[in-house]
Amino acid sequence: MESMIHIIIVNVGWFAFAAFYAMKVVRWISPYLCGRRNEMPDAAQIEHIVRESEKYRGKQICLNMTMRDALKVHAVNAVVSIALLCIVGYLVMRAEPSISTAVILAFGAYLAGGYVVCLLVDVVSVDALTGLDWRSRVTLRIYHVWLWPFNVASAMRRKH
Repeated sequence: MESMIHIIIVNVGWFAFAAFYAMKVVRWISPYLCGRRNEMPDAAQIEHIVRESEKYRGKQICLNMTMRDALKVHAVNAVVSIALLCIVGYLVMRAEPSISTAVILAFGAYLAGGYVVCLLVDVVSVDALTGLDWRSRVTLRIYHVWLWPFNVASAMRRKH
């Protein structure tokens, strides 16, 4: 019975993996196949699609901000993520399991509380999220959640 459950879990995992990448391939190819205009020649159509996708990627990278602010957001997210991984790795190797578990749970509670407070105070405005895909929205929200006490205070000052 255990091996049957293991086989089912592995098959579901492979199916999810294959479905995800099939969706990525279809999204990448579909503008070339379905977005075709009859009056436009093939070369012009491909150039148009490439220009539009570059414009879309540029908007997602900049997160509806200046490039300098977007780089700050990406840098803070990367540094905090790497620091978190280093701290967790150190705690798992050196500290007692109860201490490392408590620290990890406390940090998770800090992030969950920060996320809720940021949503309630409306730290990230709707204008900042307009036109962004889900990955860019998550990146922007995570940036504000890492340092949520400062961001909430500045949002409160802006409102009053």
